[in-house]
Amino acid sequence: FGLCDLPRLGERIALSPNRRLSVVSDSYGRVVLIDNFKGVTLRMWKGYRDAQCGWLEVKEETKQRGSSSRNSPQPRLALFLVIYAPKQGVIEIWAMEQGPKVAKFTANKSGRLLYINHGMMGLNNIPLKGGNRCQFPCVFLDPSGVMKQIYVPFHFALSDKNSKRARDLHLLKKLKTFLKEDEYDDDKLIDEVQKTVQELKTNEIRMQAVEMLSTNKHISPDALAVAIDVIVNKLVGQ
Repeated sequence: FGLCDLPRLGERIALSPNRRLSVVSDSYGRVVLIDNFKGVTLRMWKGYRDAQCGWLEVKEETKQRGSSSRNSPQPRLALFLVIYAPKQGVIEIWAMEQGPKVAKFTANKSGRLLYINHGMMGLNNIPLKGGNRCQFPCVFLDPSGVMKQIYVPFHFALSDKNSKRARDLHLLKKLKTFLKEDEYDDDKLIDEVQKTVQELKTNEIRMQAVEMLSTNKHISPDALAVAIDVIVNKLVGQ
């Protein structure tokens, strides 16, 4: 099928990892999101001349100590669209399909966004954990020769204005899982606690985090003090 728009010339097309969506950049400086199964346009961004696009499929971290792979729940997948606008010198990341812009940062105007949507040739018949997929599906190549990986945490898919609580619950669950691990020292524990509590948006989950940390057998007094200081500063700021 095709989308009839005679003045428009499609320049680049990128297929999503699940093959359900495509994104097309055209000669009018627009980026068009297409549903491949329904043959309709779902979304359009304007003002992105010469845009280069890529996809990131992020898996939710569900690994817990002592749980078997047979009984563990299947991880959820979040899909993100990466748009590099060389004229503006920015890279933007959008949650799919109608999600918000979750990140924007500057980039060299002469760089190149590389989207690698295939695995290694010749490995299709060899069983691999997670399948034969590219380890770095979306990277940015800087003119200086530096290649930068683009990574998005799963909870950014829950970051819209109606899902602050769901996002915070995911962060709290991730922190609980981290505390059950054995491979960390006090400095790493403090950094993880501080980073997670800093990202919490709702006071309800902040209080749950304090209660969870204060009763957890793996927590240290210094890590608990850091968490409380962060939350107190947030409340004072409000």
